[in-house]
Amino acid sequence: MSTHNKRDFNESDMNCSIAQSNALIYSRSFDKSRTIREQNLHHIFAYRCENHFVYGVLTGFESIVAVRYYSSVLPVVLSQNIQKLEVQRKQVGAFTNTQQIDQNYSQLLTNAFAAVEEQFQQMKDEPLCEKAFIDVQLQGNLPENYPIFNDRIRELSVELSAGLSAVVAFIHEKRLLIANIGDTRAILCRKVVGDDGQNCIVSTTLSVTHNLDNPSELRRLGQLGLNTSAIRQKQELGNVTLTRCLGNLWLKRFYKDYPDLAAATDDPILAVPDITTFALDESCLFLILASGSLLESLAEATSKKDVTEDLVKMVHEEFESHQPSDRQGVAQVVVDQIRQLHYSGFDSSYGRTTCRQIEDMTLLVRDLTVISGRESASQESSGQTTPTNFPLGAPLPRLSISVEETNLTTDNFDEPSPSCLNTKIDNDRTLTDRVANISLSENNLADDSAQAGDDDEEIDAYVDFSVLLDAYHESKTTE
Repeated sequence: MSTHNKRDFNESDMNCSIAQSNALIYSRSFDKSRTIREQNLHHIFAYRCENHFVYGVLTGFESIVAVRYYSSVLPVVLSQNIQKLEVQRKQVGAFTNTQQIDQNYSQLLTNAFAAVEEQFQQMKDEPLCEKAFIDVQLQGNLPENYPIFNDRIRELSVELSAGLSAVVAFIHEKRLLIANIGDTRAILCRKVVGDDGQNCIVSTTLSVTHNLDNPSELRRLGQLGLNTSAIRQKQELGNVTLTRCLGNLWLKRFYKDYPDLAAATDDPILAVPDITTFALDESCLFLILASGSLLESLAEATSKKDVTEDLVKMVHEEFESHQPSDRQGVAQVVVDQIRQLHYSGFDSSYGRTTCRQIEDMTLLVRDLTVISGRESASQESSGQTTPTNFPLGAPLPRLSISVEETNLTTDNFDEPSPSCLNTKIDNDRTLTDRVANISLSENNLADDSAQAGDDDEEIDAYVDFSVLLDAYHESKTTE
């Protein structure tokens, strides 16, 4: 019951492997398990533009509306911004300063997310205005007392609550940038020499999970005047568990309707991505982009809280067992293994409250060993680094090594790293010495720091959406 989204790229050409699995409600016989919904709410895109490789995993909730829109428009906006940056590069010369390069591309990614989010809101102006009009008509009365209004509010709630998490990976020459919103994950896997002289796999989480377990997000909500203790206890922020997402205009526009959020002095739900950078070198093996549901399903099946290392081991085992030209099936094997493991938890104790159903899952694995012209370079990262300590080439135990509990937040990026990581990267600095995070907020979307040289022109987030919108509306009428 696995399914791939329709795509217009060749996995071999893009050096990546992708897989998806549909949400299921289990039966005693797996073959009789039924799908939860007709459409998979996840989408993958991958393409090459101006010698830039771009990969994205979008994971929706409530309905397919938001995912369908963002998956159609976001790649176009990213491509246009890449082309504009390339024009600037040719005008002012090559960017040679690493910090300058990262700032340019970080601004490019942030502007793209902002432009598409703004256009999505404009597209939904009519239902948003209708909801506001109904609120005025009710004049504070409960909609339950007015059946006509109540039914329409339910319909609007479903339409406007559609949203998504997203992670975008951006590879240009030896730079890797990750932009993420919500609970989608990006994990970089490398091989290094440990203090004991043996090779080991190091997994570095390059995404930030925006949920109520993230201390920095809780502090932000507290600064808005919200009772974070009560919110965290409920593990819900309005109608979601995420603190950042794309879409979900119902919550972003009408958060005052929720008692727990009424005291907020500003929007509690952001659509601003966290940006992480990394310098690629010959130690890099592969990049994992995964839906939060994939790791949650693995955690539920293994009764573990953090299964990052478990996922890395599963991918690495399949990765190493295939030649570079034959790795397109790696992701599908891993997704199938997780689904089977999850179902075995249901089957072994029929009637239990966990593992009774599984959500849509998505996995993209990008082979980094095929990047041409790689040279040994110092690592500049902004992620939480976690070692998976097993010798390269040795048989990999499946889900048998205990994993230290970790919290993927910006608060612990500078915590001491395990000894496996304290191997010299350059003459006098280690990987953990070079940890640095670029986290852009709404207040600096228009920073001039994204520009090269003395050029003060901001990377414009404007895109002409008229053709895209016409095509989008036409596709809806023909469905």
